[in-house]
Amino acid sequence: AALLAHDNAWHRETAQRLIFERQDTSVVQQLEQMVRSCDLPLGRLHALYALQGLGKLNAETLLAALRDADPHVRRHAVRLSEDQAATAPELAAQLCAMTADPDAEVRYQLAFSLGCLPGPGSEAALLRLARDHAHDRWMRLAIQSSSAKHAAALLVALLDDAAFRAAQSSSELLAALARQVGLQQEEAEVVQLMQAVERLAGAEAALARTLVASLAEGLAAQQSPLAALLNSGKSGELLARLLHDAQRLAVQDDAEPQARVAAISKLALGTFDATKELYPTLLASRQPQEVQLAALQVLGRFDEAAVAEIILEAWPGLTPRVRVAATEALLARPDRAVLVLEAIDAGAFPSSELEPARLRLLAEHGDERLRTLAQTLLQRLALGRRQDVVAAYQHALTLPGDAARGKEVFKKVCAACHRLEGVGFEIGPNLATLKNRGPETILVNVLDPSREVNPQYLNYVLTTTDGRVITGLLADETASSVTLKRAENISETVLRVNIDELRSSALSLMPEGMEKDVDPQAMADLIAYLLSLK
Repeated sequence: AALLAHDNAWHRETAQRLIFERQDTSVVQQLEQMVRSCDLPLGRLHALYALQGLGKLNAETLLAALRDADPHVRRHAVRLSEDQAATAPELAAQLCAMTADPDAEVRYQLAFSLGCLPGPGSEAALLRLARDHAHDRWMRLAIQSSSAKHAAALLVALLDDAAFRAAQSSSELLAALARQVGLQQEEAEVVQLMQAVERLAGAEAALARTLVASLAEGLAAQQSPLAALLNSGKSGELLARLLHDAQRLAVQDDAEPQARVAAISKLALGTFDATKELYPTLLASRQPQEVQLAALQVLGRFDEAAVAEIILEAWPGLTPRVRVAATEALLARPDRAVLVLEAIDAGAFPSSELEPARLRLLAEHGDERLRTLAQTLLQRLALGRRQDVVAAYQHALTLPGDAARGKEVFKKVCAACHRLEGVGFEIGPNLATLKNRGPETILVNVLDPSREVNPQYLNYVLTTTDGRVITGLLADETASSVTLKRAENISETVLRVNIDELRSSALSLMPEGMEKDVDPQAMADLIAYLLSLK
């Protein structure tokens, strides 16, 4: 145990490992003494974790560590206290009293750990942290993570503080908490927040609108029936005005694209019937791509069949980049996907617009009608086997390539998912690394992307509890949510409670069928460009 205070890290770490492996409880008293009196802060820290590994870390020892002079020891003691604070009142009281700790990292860890504490003490501590650190985005995140049980009470308490409301840095935290109240779908909390909004004076109309919009976003994300509560009172008036302003700004061609995009995102807070007349205008070819993409993202959230009709009508005027997002919106729900496949079957929609890999996914769908249509189309199209396509393109390896033309090919067909020389999106692997693997490997990876796939770039299929289908690579996952990312760096986060199924497609995110856009000469040019990179 004495070696836990050794100057050499190898000695400290080896000693701690051996104590754990041997489960030697004869050193418990010595370790407890080290936590209190060891001269080396790292020694006190190792002693804490050694006691935890032996299952002998008690509240009394943790209290001593929480009062340690070294901030690193205090920070780790805060985290180690999470499992015991609920049953040790003195420990909980000490944690709640540490909101003014002089060290920022200790306060940051405390904001996360307070979520493990029951009772009003933790709520009051979170409130103090929120008032003092609302300007810090990392602290806002930590406070939110601990406010699952306190979001509404915390928000109402902050709204009752006039000085806090007036602070420039307060709006982001207030909006985040309002959205969290919506996501949690507790009727009493929604009503409590609406009553707090009612109390805001007319001079704070902007804040009131922000809170109502954030609450509505949370409820809309959960497709909660509680959203109907927002149709009455002051909240209803504010939401109606917000939607009216959003509809007006969304179609205002002379407005800044980013302002229009923000307005379009708010259209999802209303009903499809109230805004359906806007989408043909927003998808028109004269519109900036950002506006078209924002409109498609909102359309994809609605479940009405007319969504498919609007997108299919606009399809001829959409650029390849926008068509990627349009395809996601069209295939997001089984009834819409059926309309697309029926349009292909009738010759009203080109089958070349649907990636073969996506058609294969539809051929395995749980909806029988959709599955049958997809299987029939696959048989009729008789898509070439990937190895046959690769063989047919072998002569591209003997053609002289032009790197300048190849760069243009990259911009056209690769930049949606790859980034080179400041162009494109960094979603797929770095193509510059292919240079060392030779032209043959580049050819195979472009034409048969699923032959050899790094698990990091597999395409996942997520089905929500309301039947929406989302695809993309698994960009991030937490205990409560999953984030998928697809071409053009478009990402979508879904709460786990709203996931019906998540599965790997065993296919690359990169689509098959690249030969439709890249002939052998263009392939030779692309290979020349990739080989020229330094």
